[in-house]
Amino acid sequence: MKVKEAIEKAQGNEELWQQLDAALQDIETANRPPNAFTKVEYAAKKGLNNDQAYREIAKLVKAGKLRKEGQGNATFYVLVR
Repeated sequence: MKVKEAIEKAQGNEELWQQLDAALQDIETANRPPNAFTKVEYAAKKGLNNDQAYREIAKLVKAGKLRKEGQGNATFYVLVR
């Protein structure tokens, strides 16, 4: 299959991709508390790039407002109450 045909086929099955995205989201959030978020989620919500989001989150962690859990791609942050 040529690349162009593969792209057209993938784009034509939008419902499948939406279901896969939803399934992945379920898996990623299954082991997190409800008040937790990732750096990517923070960046998207605040309209920042990943570097800016990292710096803001690092300040909040240092100030004791957030707690970092996990490591690598499984890192998430929890609001400290």
